[in-house]
Amino acid sequence: MKKIEIITTQNVPIQYESADLKDRVIATILDLVFLSVITGVFSLIF
Repeated sequence: MKKIEIITTQNVPIQYESADLKDRVIATILDLVFLSVITGVFSLIF
């Protein structure tokens, strides 16, 4: 996996691994499902 490093304003490096494409696609699908459910519930209520 690719690592990303960010230098903060206090000159502290923060490193983390970026997500795989598979993980990002699954997360996007889950987000869309949750938003659809929430939108449906609110449309029924109001």
